[in-house]
Amino acid sequence: MELPSELASLLGVALAAALAAGMGWLARGLGVRNAWLAAGVLAGVILGPQGLGRVDPVLQGRLFLGAEQERRDASAATRTMEVARMAVAVDAASVDTQELVAFEAAQRASEDRVRAERIRFDTPAAWLAAMLAAATMMFASPLTGRVAWWAHGGPAIGLWSVAAPVMVTVLVLVAHADGPASLWWLPALAVVAIGAPSPRAADRWIAVRLLGPHAPAIDTARAMAGMLALVTVLVAVAVQQDLDTRILAWLLPWGVTLAAWARQDQPWSWRLPLTRILAAAVAATALARVDPVDAWQGWVVLVVFVAIEDMRWLGASLGLSLWSRVPFNGCLRACMPLADAGAAHLALGGTAMLTGVIPAWMGLAILLSGAAMELLEPLRRGAAMRLDQSLQQS
Repeated sequence: MELPSELASLLGVALAAALAAGMGWLARGLGVRNAWLAAGVLAGVILGPQGLGRVDPVLQGRLFLGAEQERRDASAATRTMEVARMAVAVDAASVDTQELVAFEAAQRASEDRVRAERIRFDTPAAWLAAMLAAATMMFASPLTGRVAWWAHGGPAIGLWSVAAPVMVTVLVLVAHADGPASLWWLPALAVVAIGAPSPRAADRWIAVRLLGPHAPAIDTARAMAGMLALVTVLVAVAVQQDLDTRILAWLLPWGVTLAAWARQDQPWSWRLPLTRILAAAVAATALARVDPVDAWQGWVVLVVFVAIEDMRWLGASLGLSLWSRVPFNGCLRACMPLADAGAAHLALGGTAMLTGVIPAWMGLAILLSGAAMELLEPLRRGAAMRLDQSLQQS
């Protein structure tokens, strides 16, 4: 008995979320503590066209692609069109112009039906993924906690922490695009611009030790990055000519980002794993519907990773050093937690890709970058130790 498309879509989300969480717990049991987000990406690939799609394409299509009959009709229309063109090319049959036009119209109509049915199939999953992303942003929102907005140059530092990764991402999009800027650039930049969650107590202590009275600027910079990202989202929605439910679903986690503004910081002991599990579930849900081989753009992934990891950190450090006159090495050490936004990137980027707000190749770059940030956490700790030694020697 064939399941209704809405139920099949939700069942696919449940399977993706369960596999992502299970792989994350397995990695943790094997001693790999920083692998929740990577587990979500890997689970999505396993359940996607290159994984489950090769083992059982019918099941993979039913749970993650939808539009089964429409895809069969589109495939038949494409084959008919190819046969007609081959016949004309070799003069093996007489096919007049009107027949070719009719075949082309039938092919385009079948492709339009596939797109419409895919949107209908993905809508329940998009809303459920948006709810998971909203829960993620309740804990990972850069607006968490209260800040003294204009103290010690925090807004200027936050602007630097956003401007640096956004400029690098714009260069990527300009180099990749064949034509002028597209409307989806704004949502992509908003995801890239989102800042870090609340720093750990140890990071706060380090900031106070290195920055003295300028330490609250770190929290203000986080909040400023969140506000700039929200403004970019609102501009992106305002310029949209036709809004559908999927775009509204994408707005849900952004609304929660704002709703978390006045919430005080919660202990990290339970919040961090839960945040990463929820983000991993969103990433797995989105990637299970995408063929990573078709969407792969290796150099884009690398540059987006540099943008959202290193450029935010370096930009904020430079801004803080210029504003506070604190030596750059001290600012570099204090601003290191600002680069830790992997869960937010996976949650918002996965929802954006699932809802069609950004193309698959850009979403894949954001998701892989967020997962790589988590896996490279030991390198960041090593860099922190070297900076601590350098600061002690100086």
